[in-house]
Amino acid sequence: MEAPWVLSLLNGYRQMVNPITLINRFESELVSPSSQQTIYSKILMDDLVTKYPPSHAYIHLFLKTWVQKIERSKEEINEDVLSYYLKIIESKDTQSEEEICYKSYPFDDLNDQDKWLTVRVLSKYNQVGLTTWPACFLLCSFILANPDLFDGRNCLELGSGTGLPSMVLCRTCKAQKVVVSDYVPVVIQNLVKSLVLNGMHLEKISTDQEHLLSGCPKIESVARKSEDYREFEWWCSGKLDNTEMDVISLDWEILTTHSTTETFLQTVDTIIAADILYDTRTIPSLVNTLKSFLFNPNKKVTAYIASTIRKQDTFSFFKEQLETLDLCYEDITEKARLPFQLFEYDPSNIVLYQISTKLKPQKTWNSK
Repeated sequence: MEAPWVLSLLNGYRQMVNPITLINRFESELVSPSSQQTIYSKILMDDLVTKYPPSHAYIHLFLKTWVQKIERSKEEINEDVLSYYLKIIESKDTQSEEEICYKSYPFDDLNDQDKWLTVRVLSKYNQVGLTTWPACFLLCSFILANPDLFDGRNCLELGSGTGLPSMVLCRTCKAQKVVVSDYVPVVIQNLVKSLVLNGMHLEKISTDQEHLLSGCPKIESVARKSEDYREFEWWCSGKLDNTEMDVISLDWEILTTHSTTETFLQTVDTIIAADILYDTRTIPSLVNTLKSFLFNPNKKVTAYIASTIRKQDTFSFFKEQLETLDLCYEDITEKARLPFQLFEYDPSNIVLYQISTKLKPQKTWNSK
């Protein structure tokens, strides 16, 4: 069992928490000779970190801040630490601005290497779906605190990005099936690769989009079947642990303006999403998409949407759109609190809403 400060520092380092924040938080523990050796061996050379490292820029800033702290304390710098720091400095100019790096997150015991999930991110990103955002962590915490809400359910994640909440679902709940969705091709490609490195076994893929999986392990390539997401541009399916998982390209505009697969609409029980309320232009189509699933004549469907409130006007517009379409909402942020901290983030401006139908659902498609 490692000392609490070591586990906390390792947790922050794996999640790429601001290095200056981390160093300042543990200032008193970081400079002694024994602490330096511990940090080098237990954090910088950690198995998960070396296999799936943070960005080069992150490692450089962490080391720079830490070494400066040691120098001010008048302690000698550990030889292993100094050697590693010089190596990072020397390789700085060879790093691409589009460097792929990794963030790792715990979903249970910080001491258990098997209770972590890793996502691929771009160190400098132009697409919002290529990194993790704070509301994602609140949603993951809600899933961890309320696993019974997802047991036996068919779940759909909208605007999945890195797919972390869906992976938490598969690892900690007994969901019957999880469908992960996004629309931007580069985001979907990155998403699938993150799922694969966390153990997803791919079984099927639409043959016309196989290039999106370049670099993934060999999969069984099959033709698009008429009953398998026939109106979506791209899809693949497989399993993560024992949970069936599909990845689909889902365009909210198309979903709400064209008839889509009836089976898909009828199957979904639960919808989750995080940090998708940042652009008012997409909110009407998002709310219409929610309505398409929530107004199910055969069963109750619930959505859980976590969002950082960056602009109050944007969030108010979202709630107005919900009310216009007879959807009701409830702030259930407090139900996402865990008795222990797993994710490093500031929850102060983040809310979680439960969304359901205000009226008895009317049939919006022909039941078979």
